[in-house]
This record gives sequence, structure tokens and C-alpha cells, in this order.
Amino acid sequence: VGNGILNEDCLEENGFDLKGKKVLILGTGGTSKTAYAVCSNLGAEFLSKVSRSAKDGAISYEDAYKLHSDAAYIINTTPSGMYPNLDSKPIDLNAFTNLEGVADVIYNPLRTRLIIDAKKRGIKACSGLKMLIYQAVAACEFFTGKKVAKEKVEEIYKKIYDSNNNITGYDRFGITALVIRDLMSYESTRKNPNNPDYQHYQHY
Repeated sequence: VGNGILNEDCLEENGFDLKGKKVLILGTGGTSKTAYAVCSNLGAEFLSKVSRSAKDGAISYEDAYKLHSDAAYIINTTPSGMYPNLDSKPIDLNAFTNLEGVADVIYNPLRTRLIIDAKKRGIKACSGLKMLIYQAVAACEFFTGKKVAKEKVEEIYKKIYDSNNNITGYDRFGITALVIRDLMSYESTRKNPNNPDYQHYQHY
């Protein structure tokens, strides 16, 4: 479940254990639907979408603060904090005293204010870049029929993360293309004993 930008692998890799937990999903757009399905599949006991309008079955931010301050996980699917509005964040984490993890689907900047705030508090955080990479990995696995090693996922993540000063010059499709190109190159190299990098990939 969740071959969209949010997926189970990314959350579980970051130590998110949603089973029996209360989860708030910020936003009501298409990505929120994927987030809802993923969280439900991971066993979340209580799920609620949060929006400013409180329409379409969502609760208001006021009610989120008032009635659900015990939420264990918050997932942001809104554009709040996306470049160029870097000072924006969708919700104040101060109100949530039981918080275990925060996920933000935004990948530009690489670290949103929400993610930075969570990490400062010692809360587990999952960024949009890692989610986007997993989306590209899912596409490659689907078309090649080959499982991509998690070590390779981490290598690509570090490569992109370390080469950008928080603001990436790529849009979503540009990053996805980079990841797919790298993965396809890796798969080709791994299979070719005559390639000088062949031995490097044998442990994957």
C-alpha cells in the first residue's frame, strides 16, 4: 500500500509504529487519501484529517488542538512550509505532548520548519525527500521486477541530501528522474562483471 509519495517502507524505516495509535493527517487533498490508506494499513487506531475548513469529514485545527492533543503521529500533506514560504508551518507541535513521530510530504526544502521543529524535540521525523525516493524505487521495482536494496535507497538519499543546501533545484519529477536513472544504472552495473564498479555492488 502507498506507492504514492507516502508509503509504508519510509515510515517504518524511520521507526514509526502506528499500530493502535492516534494519527492526525493535515490536509484533505489527494496525498491525504494515500496517507489515510497507509496509516490504516499500518494499524492506526484513530485517524482524522485536519483542515482549515473542517469539510469533507475533516476536523478543524482548533479541534485538533482541543480534542486530540494526545495524538502520537502527525502527517502533513498540505503545502505549508514549501519553497518559497519557508517560514510557514501547518501546526504548532507544542500542543501535542504525546507525539512520537512527524512526517512531512514536502521535499523542497529538504528540511521544513515542521521537520526541524520535530527533530529539535527529539521526535522521529520523516521528510518528503525520502518518501519521493521510495516512490521512484517502487516504480523501478514494478518495471524491472527486481527488489532494490535499502542500502541503495539510503545511498541515493544521502547523495541528493548532501548535494543541496536545504533548497533543491529540482521539482518532483526532476528528483524522480534522477533516482530512476541512478537505480537503472546501478542495476546495469550490478549485472556486468566487466564494469569496474561491478565488485562494489556485489554486497547489494
